[in-house]
Amino acid sequence: MDNTSELTPEIKSGVAELRQQFSPLLLTEVATRKKERISFDVILPDDYLGISRILHIGFPEDYPLVTPVISVSPNPWLEWPHVMDNGICLFSAGNSAVYGDGREVLSDTINRVKKLIHFVSPSTPADERKAEFEREILSYWVRQLSVSSRKLLLLNTPSVSSPLFALTPAKNQQREQAPGVWLSDSPEVIIDYCNKNGTSVRKQINLIQAAFYVKLRTIPDVRIPAADNFIDWLKDHILPQEKELLQKWSDKHTGLPCRWVIADIPGPGPKTLYAFQLERKSVRSGAEIIYGLRAGKKNITPATVSREDKVLTSESYLIDNSSIFSRTRDLDLGRLAGQKVLLIGAGSLGSQVAMQLVHSGVTHLTILDPDTLSDTNLGRHVLSCDYLGCNKALGMRDHLEKCIPTARVKAIPSYFHRAIIDKKIKLLDFNCIISTSADWGAEYHLWLFKSESTRFSVIQGWTEPFALVGHALGCPASVKGDARHLFDRNGAFLKRFSEWPNNGVVNIPACGAGFIAGNAVNIQTIAAMITHMALSYMQQEDKNSREWHSFITESDSIKKNGGTYHGPALSENTLNQVIKNEW
Repeated sequence: MDNTSELTPEIKSGVAELRQQFSPLLLTEVATRKKERISFDVILPDDYLGISRILHIGFPEDYPLVTPVISVSPNPWLEWPHVMDNGICLFSAGNSAVYGDGREVLSDTINRVKKLIHFVSPSTPADERKAEFEREILSYWVRQLSVSSRKLLLLNTPSVSSPLFALTPAKNQQREQAPGVWLSDSPEVIIDYCNKNGTSVRKQINLIQAAFYVKLRTIPDVRIPAADNFIDWLKDHILPQEKELLQKWSDKHTGLPCRWVIADIPGPGPKTLYAFQLERKSVRSGAEIIYGLRAGKKNITPATVSREDKVLTSESYLIDNSSIFSRTRDLDLGRLAGQKVLLIGAGSLGSQVAMQLVHSGVTHLTILDPDTLSDTNLGRHVLSCDYLGCNKALGMRDHLEKCIPTARVKAIPSYFHRAIIDKKIKLLDFNCIISTSADWGAEYHLWLFKSESTRFSVIQGWTEPFALVGHALGCPASVKGDARHLFDRNGAFLKRFSEWPNNGVVNIPACGAGFIAGNAVNIQTIAAMITHMALSYMQQEDKNSREWHSFITESDSIKKNGGTYHGPALSENTLNQVIKNEW
């Protein structure tokens, strides 16, 4: 019986296409389901398991804005790739559904269904099917397990499969959630992370190896077993010499209320971790488990792993450069990690440079600044009001190490000259020295040192008033350079692009106090120009040109704000630009 007369034109077209595509198979119209206008069942050939199944295709009322409903019965969950316990995953992340007219939507859907059927055909090699399962193995694992409320932070990446020490830090009253469980194969790494995050550490701590890091060589079966078979499920997928270590760890720590196995999933992309939580059946859901500082135990009573014990999954995060910078592909991260950088000045411009350097993979940064953060700094500075009255260098150290925990930031709350005299810094210890201090006395002597040294690169960066123009003068490590002749005796740049009354300084009623206006967006852009020059110097040893980069934006605004512009004209249809010259 043909009851398509009341259907929309899009669904009628879809029905015709569906009948044409599956004409060799038995296609029967079935009773419509909820929210489906019309639906069909296709009897599929026997799959590789010898089971005959039915493919259900239904057209929703809102088709083609909503894609067709696709399901298979009996449900081949964990037997077919891309089939979940509640449907078929045809339009996963990165492979989204096609939106367009009805023909495009249905054609795309059918092509994906045919590809799925190909994987389960008896003639398809088992290796091809297995590879398809493994390509999205985490999708199948996560749907078999309940999610634990305990979050894990792996503070470094072990080179081989090994036990991990666990610590449950004290709760931070400012956080709504507990900080999770910190894991590492080294007690020193955990203690260092505690010190960075303000967690008190007693001299005697009792860290327990409550977790195990498994470096998988192959991927285990898609079906996750019960707790009593869990370790055996993993053992065939690690190196032979690591099997005994895993078993010894498991046998020794079965008495713990919670244990974790962190699986390092093999693959060509960024490191992927998946955390399994092994929990005793007697543990109440959501109960607080404390390891390390307050409740460590040296002796653990062995227990028998029961089939009723729980296997859960935990959210896990890797605090390691391999993960943090896994999406940064255009920088030489290995080289940047070995560079030592001195930043003189952590004000509005310097704080942005510091943030960009650390987020680009620079892991050894020393910040020098004598000033404290005030309320008038907040509109342009990286630091928040939590740091009001705090020295800017100390505040930036605290902030940056929380943003990128692998960074090592040293703060020196002092002037450049004082730090040199007090031997708090030695210029020859650094690969790159950047000044954004607008302190001509410091920059004068910095260029004096650079005029006789090829041990470090130097960059001086600053903004002109209102930050509509900014400059960076750079000299790479391989050559000597002295830019003092480009400034007058007061430190004013002789090749500036704009002129301002009182040199753009807005005085405030205090001895010698004032400020230069500039908005945060332009300051961030100028900071990016400075950071880009620094990264270039640190990554390329063959740099030998003394560079002068200038940022220009909305030069017409200089006149509107009381200044005069006499720099290069912006190119046609250009909002802003960076001009590259040599000096």
